[in-house]
Amino acid sequence: MRRKPMEQGAFEIWPIHEAFYFESILFLTASAVRSVGELNDALKVWSSRSEKEITSFSLDRILNPVQNIIQQGAALSRYFWPSDKSDRRAKRARLLKEKIIVSEQSALKSRTLRNIIEHFDEKLDDYLAEGIAGQIIPEFVGDLSGDREVPIHVFRGFDPATTTFEILGNKFEVEPIVAEIMQIEVRLSAMREKGSAPLPVAPSS
Repeated sequence: MRRKPMEQGAFEIWPIHEAFYFESILFLTASAVRSVGELNDALKVWSSRSEKEITSFSLDRILNPVQNIIQQGAALSRYFWPSDKSDRRAKRARLLKEKIIVSEQSALKSRTLRNIIEHFDEKLDDYLAEGIAGQIIPEFVGDLSGDREVPIHVFRGFDPATTTFEILGNKFEVEPIVAEIMQIEVRLSAMREKGSAPLPVAPSS
């Protein structure tokens, strides 16, 4: 017999159901953490090569894991700051933030980050419709700062020195996103071992 849906205002996440959310979040963090490892390995190879050898190095080895980290960060953001402002979603988000200790200052909260990922096709339309003059670089790894005489448009770029990822003219600092994802991964893994008990907040230094 199918269970009757509860009223929206009565929605609560029961303790025995928390694991469904935690496991869903861990799936995203695990993917991002794997990409961090792939990125670090690729950067070691990239930085140790000569200028001639770099030309034969596939930048996808760096850019793909960076973009996956950004994508998983955007997916994680929806658990804590849902687009739907209904009471049901608000209760879920509040509980998860309290349990996993995610603050309003989290690097995952960026709406710009989420929009560029969730509506990438539309953002691409708008970006190209604006008219692009100058040099177009599909993929780039290196210094993304500085003024240039000729406008340069980087479709996908990553600056290892600043851990800045650029896509469609938007720049994101990857390091704070990675740090937050790592913390969520560690906390949830510990909570899983302790039977979903909330972790104490670490004292500020």
